[in-house]
Amino acid sequence: MASASLPPPPVDADLLPQAVLVLDEHNFIRNGNRTWGSLYAHDVARCLGRSLFQYIHPKDRPHARDALEKIWETGVVSSCVVRILDGGSAERWSELHMRCHGVDGKPFATVSITDINERVGEERQLLAHHRSINGMLNDLPGMVYRCRNNPEWPMEYVSEGCVELTGYQARDIIQSRKLSYGSMIIGEDKDHVWEEVQNALREHRRFELTYRIRTARDEIKWVWEKGKGIYSAEGELTGIEGFITDFGRQVAFSRMRDGSAPGDYLLSGTQFSSRLAEALEALGRDGDLRVLLFCIHLDRFERYMAGVGYEKLTRAQSHIGTTLRSVTDPADVLYASQPNRWFIMQRRPAADVDVEGSAETIGDAFLAPVSLGDRQIYVGTSIGCVVVSDGAGVDARRAIRRASRAMSTCHAAGGAVEAVYI
Repeated sequence: MASASLPPPPVDADLLPQAVLVLDEHNFIRNGNRTWGSLYAHDVARCLGRSLFQYIHPKDRPHARDALEKIWETGVVSSCVVRILDGGSAERWSELHMRCHGVDGKPFATVSITDINERVGEERQLLAHHRSINGMLNDLPGMVYRCRNNPEWPMEYVSEGCVELTGYQARDIIQSRKLSYGSMIIGEDKDHVWEEVQNALREHRRFELTYRIRTARDEIKWVWEKGKGIYSAEGELTGIEGFITDFGRQVAFSRMRDGSAPGDYLLSGTQFSSRLAEALEALGRDGDLRVLLFCIHLDRFERYMAGVGYEKLTRAQSHIGTTLRSVTDPADVLYASQPNRWFIMQRRPAADVDVEGSAETIGDAFLAPVSLGDRQIYVGTSIGCVVVSDGAGVDARRAIRRASRAMSTCHAAGGAVEAVYI
């Protein structure tokens, strides 16, 4: 029964859209308005003398208990969000606002309860939608971004693909906390990137461009970017959003779409490393087998790449892949780490290893010019090679690094081939 020493809700409490309960110091219900009954399908009279926690979801009771203890101890208004169990045993998300009072030295609390079930449902749907969209963005093979129009390209958002693309965590790039994206762009390409983007923004059109960045691993990587300006209703530029990916990967997607390129140089870096690791592991099972890893640099090609446009560079990349495939065995594995840097992995019996002969064949294949748009470019080659006879202690990353170093030594010396036996 209702306690005579505890006041009822305000006279007009039955008109409120919120439920109102009066609790004693033990958190038992001593009074309530009609909205408690109509909103949560409980008979107010049957609830009197029962604990409020009886009507709160078991998982939410500790949270509600902490909030009530706070008001009893401090007298400070407190609130919390819990699930109320209605008369049909359904759960309804509700927001509780609690205030401590006293009459004749006897404490009591009023609890107003607002049904927020519909709002929570909408928020959950939005959150699920956000997680789904965010998951899709993070699964893309590259970096989705939004940035300000500034030569340093300060990022306001980047997807998790930035780690694979740049080697940096998203938190390092956003708001230039550790470095700006613009600081990664190679110096010779910065003006080209800025001018192309500004031209597109002035004309309110999308832009596509290729350029080089330096990654966290101090590697030079060619990237392809597509983006557009974001404008307010008044036409004011508020930012830029777009997508940046490894140029070699973008070429792979385009070639897979139209079927006009040999399939194996469409491998990603991870896939190529995995194939190389498998080949190195097989050496322990066949002592007569050798793994050869060629790193091929297309000399004089890099200087023509910036600014030529994605489509022209893609066609050149396809031509290079076709040329290399024409002088390799079907079982050899090709991989384009950059438009001007390629790898070829071969498995050969020890008696058939001929590094100089293979390198000469590759070099001769590029005596004819490579078409790059309206230009015919004589590129030349610098070739490094690692020959592995025992895979123990040699992982794929080390083999790639040694082949790249041998190529760099060869390139510095003016071409031909540099071989390393390990």
